[in-house]
Amino acid sequence: MPNYEKLYHKLFNDITDVIENLQKAQQDTEEMYLDMCEEEFPNGEDLEYFDEED
Repeated sequence: MPNYEKLYHKLFNDITDVIENLQKAQQDTEEMYLDMCEEEFPNGEDLEYFDEED
């Protein structure tokens, strides 16, 4: 008979790792975006009204 508890723990741990990796990727890209905005608007202009098409 398969050890379902072992299988469940393996699946749970792997899914948890994936979620943590996705959260880290999101945080990293948010920081990259903020860094780019600081480069684009070094004087702290209001980003809300910035339109890339202009």
